[in-house]
Amino acid sequence: RARQARRYAGRRFELNAELPDAQLDEFVRATPEGWQLLGRSVDALGLSARAARRVLKVARSIADLAERDETCTEDVAEALSYRPEGPRA
Repeated sequence: RARQARRYAGRRFELNAELPDAQLDEFVRATPEGWQLLGRSVDALGLSARAARRVLKVARSIADLAERDETCTEDVAEALSYRPEGPRA
């Protein structure tokens, strides 16, 4: 959480999970390949916009744990792997 604390210092939020939608691009900093994977996954899995935003926030947390400044394809893929299979109730 130290990386998040530094990144969000002085903001009204402290955690990736609290990241406002309007600031996703600024703080997630996904690589072009990461965005492409997310786009393909939205189409293939039928993810809603809300689900895609949650995937990005989880991917940002994964990148933080790996001490990366950018969110890469591997981070997005890992975040997608945590999604449950099948329809949501």
